[in-house]
Amino acid sequence: MGKLDANLEAYRILAESLHRLRRYLRRGLQDIHGGGWEQADLPCACWPHLRDRRDREAALSWRLPEGCDILDFASFADLLDVASSDQRLLAGLESLVPSADLLRARFLELDVVFNRVAYARPIADSELEFAVTFGERIRKALSDGAAAVTGEGVPTATAPPPPTRPAPAVPPAPEPPGSTAKPSVEPGTPPARPAPPPVTDAPDSERLAAALASGDSPTVLAALYQEITRLADAVWRCGRATAPSVWSAVRESRWYREHFGPLGLKVVSDFYALLEQCHERFAQDSEPGAVQEFLKDANFAQLLMALRDFFKTRLTREQGGA
Repeated sequence: MGKLDANLEAYRILAESLHRLRRYLRRGLQDIHGGGWEQADLPCACWPHLRDRRDREAALSWRLPEGCDILDFASFADLLDVASSDQRLLAGLESLVPSADLLRARFLELDVVFNRVAYARPIADSELEFAVTFGERIRKALSDGAAAVTGEGVPTATAPPPPTRPAPAVPPAPEPPGSTAKPSVEPGTPPARPAPPPVTDAPDSERLAAALASGDSPTVLAALYQEITRLADAVWRCGRATAPSVWSAVRESRWYREHFGPLGLKVVSDFYALLEQCHERFAQDSEPGAVQEFLKDANFAQLLMALRDFFKTRLTREQGGA
């Protein structure tokens, strides 16, 4: 598949996913807030920004297209923020991934791919595969028996819309750390090597210290992965995060000095450096909207994608004994 064809296919898949998410949230907001839902003051940082985008386009174009509303100006991350403003809205998306922090990371990654397509920059095969896989998850969650939200918070079954295209064949796969399962895109392409399962329990300080002393790289990397996932979600959602206890122990260790080059730990160091910059800059003013703008300017979503690929590759290799 050529680069232009890959971009066009990615755009079609991402546009369908955006449409499904907007339709789901539009229906839910109408059920909760009534016909005047656009005037509701939702407790999410993106809502004022979405109003500004809508008003700015209306001022430039004199009027908005027929049927256009505030959700049509929302990115994937914005739509997740809107859903997170009410548990009844978020419930329909919780089946996409095992945890809320992974859900936010996935939506940020979708925005990265969508922005590249929008500016006609070539995308990698892995990014197209991710768009296909996660787009299929969204289709299943919101189309196949998806529930509409009522004002009382009781899901009501809705009939799935008629299919507009054959669903891509996506083999089921477990959710790996920092990544999604990736189907084959081109005929003859061998299936991707499965990534290790997500780590559910962070090691305590004694176990981490023992892993650092013995050179147990899988345990150290798993601890870093879990802390990074938690901190990334906290700083994006709340504008601040707790002290990175795992990183504090790792960066002072002999293991870190010996493995920084061989494992390529610079991307991990870059994440914590950005976290520290964010903390210093917003130590007094931690308004989530301002923090999010700073993170966007610092290519936070791209950094998360790099971390996703790093942990998928390294944890698989280390646990495989390579």
